[in-house]
Amino acid sequence: MSELTATTAAIPDETRGGPTSGSDSLPLGEILRRMRGERSLRDVERDTGVANSHLCNVERGSQQPGLKFLGRMADYYQTSVAEIIRQAELLRDAQDNPHRLMAADVERSYRFVAEDPRLQPWEEPEEALSIDAKRQVVRTYELLTGRTLLGSAASVP
Repeated sequence: MSELTATTAAIPDETRGGPTSGSDSLPLGEILRRMRGERSLRDVERDTGVANSHLCNVERGSQQPGLKFLGRMADYYQTSVAEIIRQAELLRDAQDNPHRLMAADVERSYRFVAEDPRLQPWEEPEEALSIDAKRQVVRTYELLTGRTLLGSAASVP
């Protein structure tokens, strides 16, 4: 099975394109919005050829993207379609269980800290750290660098 076929098989039916009811697609749109960061919709349109109105509708959850759209966004954000979908699934799961989102955010932020070139070589501890220990590592990094990785999730127990 090709990577594209495997990736398509991993996409739930409701994420394969066309209009949607809104709330079902919000996690995918929210992930794309987070990935866009400070870039304007017009910047993304200029760089990818994707109409900014379509991207806006996907981010708002009023439309579901097709695979071609997700492929362009993945290329633009230097990631994979599978990773975008994985992030959206984590966010969707977190809507039912907010604690899980916090754990996913802490894990993601901890990996970011571990991969920061300024901290290389990074030595992973022999024993796995608890989520609270990883949260503390991230909070310390935030204090030392002035960057915000966890936002308000860092202060929630």
